[in-house]
Amino acid sequence: MNDKIALVFLALAVSCAGAQAAVTSETLEAIPASQFVYTPPTPSPNALSVGGVSQRRTAREWPALEGLGISQTSFTLEPCAVRSPHIHQNAAGLLYAINAESLMVGFVQENGTAVENTITSGTSAVFPQGLVHYQYNTGCSPATYTITYNDAQGATVNIVPALVNLPQAVVMASLNISEMAYAELVLGAPTTNFIAEADECMAKCMVKSQSTQGRRLLGAQPEM
Repeated sequence: MNDKIALVFLALAVSCAGAQAAVTSETLEAIPASQFVYTPPTPSPNALSVGGVSQRRTAREWPALEGLGISQTSFTLEPCAVRSPHIHQNAAGLLYAINAESLMVGFVQENGTAVENTITSGTSAVFPQGLVHYQYNTGCSPATYTITYNDAQGATVNIVPALVNLPQAVVMASLNISEMAYAELVLGAPTTNFIAEADECMAKCMVKSQSTQGRRLLGAQPEM
């Protein structure tokens, strides 16, 4: 029994040593100084649609991150646009709002509880690993932010495309919908990372824009 316990501890020690040896002084010293900084190619976003744009900084684009256990993505989310619900199965995410008038951030707990907050410039938010989460720009100006992940690859699974790629019978039974409703779901399901122009928000921003323009026109009137 003691021998078996010793073997278990030895295996754990070897495993931990291997994990720690992923990045050593020698491997870091072999990297040219210029490779420790990264400027994304322009214009070459990883995800682009009418609702927003994102640019990854993972080990795939920036090899110096290999073994460091970190990566990052920068985002610009247009007014009233949504970064569609998704998960990162291998990483938690730490968001920092660079410029945000009103950015809704949320996720769903394993017990189904929704966690929702609205943040502004200079605020951070966290998304636990493996939970469905999203960002929604409820402001009337573009929101810019970064999300840093505790994994060098930062893999993503978008929920809606994953759902509609399941067998039809599975989707219909899970959502309790008819075949006609399923066809409409598949036809209308977004395929991009970003969803533009949530109607309620756009109506609010339209009113705000018209009010601002009206004040400008009034301010431009000559004195009587």
